[in-house]
Amino acid sequence: MKNNQEKNNQEKKQSRKKTIKEKQSRKKTFKNRHSKIIYGGYYTDTIVEQTFENYPNLKITTLDQEDTDKIVNKLQENIPDCCSNDSVTYAVILERLSKNWTTPIFIVGGAVRDFMTTKSTKNMNDIDINYNIDPKQIDNALGDLPITEKFKDERNYIRIGPKSRDDYLEGFYINPFERTPYRLESKMNSLMLIIDYKDGKYIINLVDLFGGDAQRQAVEKIWEAPTVEYDKWLDGKNLLWRLLKFELRGYTVPLKTKKAVYQHFINDNNISDYTWQNLWWTIDPNKLNEVLEYIIRDCNEIDLKPTTLIIKLVQKNLIKANKI
Repeated sequence: MKNNQEKNNQEKKQSRKKTIKEKQSRKKTFKNRHSKIIYGGYYTDTIVEQTFENYPNLKITTLDQEDTDKIVNKLQENIPDCCSNDSVTYAVILERLSKNWTTPIFIVGGAVRDFMTTKSTKNMNDIDINYNIDPKQIDNALGDLPITEKFKDERNYIRIGPKSRDDYLEGFYINPFERTPYRLESKMNSLMLIIDYKDGKYIINLVDLFGGDAQRQAVEKIWEAPTVEYDKWLDGKNLLWRLLKFELRGYTVPLKTKKAVYQHFINDNNISDYTWQNLWWTIDPNKLNEVLEYIIRDCNEIDLKPTTLIIKLVQKNLIKANKI
């Protein structure tokens, strides 16, 4: 009986030691994750992982001081022509829309892509953001600022600065409790920067939803679908124009992505119902022939008939270039 009790006590001691070691290991892992630091009242990677839990390869990397300084200098610039007799910086708007840095605020889109591929802010024109402050609180949050060029609409879209310029700030509300996985254009355009501010210091984290693939594809100029569930991705999207826009910029498109996009548009009889009534509104007239050449080349590569698509676009009055 005594031997059994000693044996049980020994097993309990070993179990406790194992538990302590596991806790120490978890603490060490917790400590070593850059973004597992509380900034402005929330855990950066916790909120991101919850919001984007459908992306299991999500990777968060803290920018080094040099890159952080570059972004901060850009954010300290005034938003051009947004105010009548005064000025407002991008950073002030981000601060207000993050409730003084207590809720996450993201820079998204081309500005992030261009910075991460060139490490220069010269090409960061319009600053696109996602915010998760309640959209109904925006007027109160910005009400005391001398902004004369502000626009909001029912989509929870906001723009600060005139549309006639290309260096305004614009953003959409991102619901922190939403779990829809494929509201993305492409892998390389899914990169995000989370802007935090704590104790007089900015901390900027790069979010790559694809474990580094998004940044790699941005560098290598690849435009690829963010998923192989193409039906979910293509539903209600204007992705044919986006595909062609990036091909015009020298990007390559994998054949599977290309076939999914073209097949969708060739088979879709409601193409005129998309939000952009003219898919080609930004095409210089001199590039219209080039666009048609891409359509023909792409369709031939994936064994589809380009004439089917071109005739449909012409009939719908969607294939014209009108930028002056």
